[in-house]
Amino acid sequence: GKYVWRLSIDVMVLRCDGCVLDASSIAIREALQNTKLPKVQAVMEKGNDDANNGGSASKNDLLVDGDHHKAVSPCGAEDCPLVITVSVLSSPPSATDAVTSTTGSKRYKSIAIIDARTEEEACASTRVCVTVDTNGMVCGVHTLGGGGAGMEEEGEQGGAGGSSMPISMLGEVVTTASMAAKNLYTKLDRDRQVVKDVSSTDNDCGYGYLLKNHFLIQ
Repeated sequence: GKYVWRLSIDVMVLRCDGCVLDASSIAIREALQNTKLPKVQAVMEKGNDDANNGGSASKNDLLVDGDHHKAVSPCGAEDCPLVITVSVLSSPPSATDAVTSTTGSKRYKSIAIIDARTEEEACASTRVCVTVDTNGMVCGVHTLGGGGAGMEEEGEQGGAGGSSMPISMLGEVVTTASMAAKNLYTKLDRDRQVVKDVSSTDNDCGYGYLLKNHFLIQ
């Protein structure tokens, strides 16, 4: 068998101004990138166990190296994905620019917003959380209900609901999220390189420099 590390991450949200999943995914990724695991070696020690082995037995023990220069990052930390939330807002169709569906009902014109504030999220008809890895591949898609009007109006009394959107919009939303994730990965990698350059010349600047620029650390 092998000994493995089991890491747990607890995220405490002190204040939220929208896109809490996006901010949490950035914090988790940067936390893993800055985590260092000490070198651990399994050693065999002999012990006494009169009941089982006639007075002699062996047991495994762990030898932890205290040299932090030999510590390594968790395997796969660089592949931690990011979450991009796309808030879809809609406005009632007018007589001149209304979009008519195949069923003859009028659809709301939609606007996709990335990094929406709390007020904008409250007006969104739906929110789509897209998880994107470092290769630009989509790992998951999850929809969250919004507080705005539905995306399609079938009559004065009917509606599509506050958490629905046309399936034809999904491709556009996922593409938008993928492009945003690519730009975000580039920015995070660039900022991390700046941290390394500053840390190599300033001993007082630690690994928390990047998080301090984007998050409140108390």
